[in-house]
Amino acid sequence: MIRMIKKAANGANIIMVTLAALALLLPAVARSQEGAGYREFTVAGDNGVGVEQGGQLVVEKDASNSRFVVYKVIVDQTTKLMWTQTANFAGIQMNWTDARTYITDMNAGKHNNFGFTDWRLPRKNELLSLINNTNGMAPWQWLSNQGFIIAGGAYWCFEPVFISIGYPFTQAWTVYMVDGNAFADWLEHTNYVWPVRGGE
Repeated sequence: MIRMIKKAANGANIIMVTLAALALLLPAVARSQEGAGYREFTVAGDNGVGVEQGGQLVVEKDASNSRFVVYKVIVDQTTKLMWTQTANFAGIQMNWTDARTYITDMNAGKHNNFGFTDWRLPRKNELLSLINNTNGMAPWQWLSNQGFIIAGGAYWCFEPVFISIGYPFTQAWTVYMVDGNAFADWLEHTNYVWPVRGGE
């Protein structure tokens, strides 16, 4: 579980992350890398750099207070949602039913889950919260500059589209990362799968 701590003793913002959640992410050498809209942190494990007693890792953020914090998963400090850094996490496009099955299998440990077991498909408003239309860039390009590994295309949402009471739903919402619009797509069509957790 990631939780935000407003101020450290020296006045800097800090982020605390359980080591269990980052067990698959910790390399041998500590370093930080500046990005266009984010700062990426990697740290040494096993009581190495940044590890405190009690099994928690403390990483000091820089003063720029960037929105996204990157650990191969990405924490959005505005919404408090955690996203996989790779938007097309499954590696292929799939239909809505298979997308839900993929997330279930991810939580069961059949795919890398970074130590968390509560991943899910995002809600429409959660995907739309990633859209920035103020910079003249396509959403996927702007998100790439924030540290995400993402391509243009449509991404499945959790919500089905109900046409009328008593009728089975045949569509679900997607968000198109080329123009940032949401649209309904048929369940049997294939789109990208972008796992998210938290926020509900």
